[in-house]
Amino acid sequence: MLNFDGRTFTDNAVAASAPIWLFPNMSNCAGFYDTATRAFSTSGSTVCTKNVALVWDSIRTVAKQHSGHELLRLMFQLCDPLPDEQKLIDYLIDFLGTLAMVNYPYEASFIGTFPPEPVKYFCKGLSDAVDKNVDVDIVQRVATAVRSLTNYTKNQSCISLEGDLPGLDAKAWTLQTCLEMTTPMCSNGDGMFPPLEWDPVVFCQSCFDKFAVRPRLNWSAVEFWGKNIKTATNIVFSNGDLDPWSAFGVLTDDQAPGCNVIRIPSGAHHLDLRAKNELDPPDVVDARQRELQHIKDWIDEWHAKPKNLPRNQMNVDVLYYSKLRNDAKFF
Repeated sequence: MLNFDGRTFTDNAVAASAPIWLFPNMSNCAGFYDTATRAFSTSGSTVCTKNVALVWDSIRTVAKQHSGHELLRLMFQLCDPLPDEQKLIDYLIDFLGTLAMVNYPYEASFIGTFPPEPVKYFCKGLSDAVDKNVDVDIVQRVATAVRSLTNYTKNQSCISLEGDLPGLDAKAWTLQTCLEMTTPMCSNGDGMFPPLEWDPVVFCQSCFDKFAVRPRLNWSAVEFWGKNIKTATNIVFSNGDLDPWSAFGVLTDDQAPGCNVIRIPSGAHHLDLRAKNELDPPDVVDARQRELQHIKDWIDEWHAKPKNLPRNQMNVDVLYYSKLRNDAKFF
């Protein structure tokens, strides 16, 4: 975004896992959950996604039973009483979306601490058929899978539905969406997630109730050119195909002919920006090398241009860019 709106400050950019079109009337709002389902099917199994798709109605059915909310609390080992099953459903939707984001090939602590390939880890006990008529069995299987990850470090005795995942300030993100960065997300229910509607009127009222503000729904489209970025240059757009946010990214060269598009078939969120690891897939290693080459080319182009800057400022910039070029071997 800075390269669109702030060319005074930057000449070039690597926009990795950047959902720049996650704004009203710019993309299919179901893209995140559709891509997350595909990530679970690819990294886990199709049976796993079908089993997860059953759990939403099963949770509601169990909740209607005598002491159903208490049974759900015990199965998921929740820290507090469960007054409403929707709170549990909302938590699981967010949790599964997060797993798809951080589905790295090695243990990582980006948002919580998870094992290598956490989606595959989650699906271990969900990759064989369950009895669709036994709601408790379906819920118990999902609960066991969730607990195996939330307590992966063996230091969390219960699950809290109140707080954010470690490293994620969800309230701050929510406030931003209620100001200038409105991000509509929905689900048609065709994948493993339940149907989720995004209603702009309901969303605006929710923002006012929470923060006493009302969003400017079309601000981002105007401020950042909407989808008309054909004149943008010197940007690398990289996206992992397994990253749910890629549904709202620049994925083809014709969308931004003056830029460079890199697709990473086995990439999760920001995997190409993470530190080198011996378990990195070859396509991630290749993406980093291509990004590095673009950075080197940009620096060389900058050095080749005549500088019409005050001498002191030019010296500072030359020193900075020279150091960056010399340090490039560490990328």
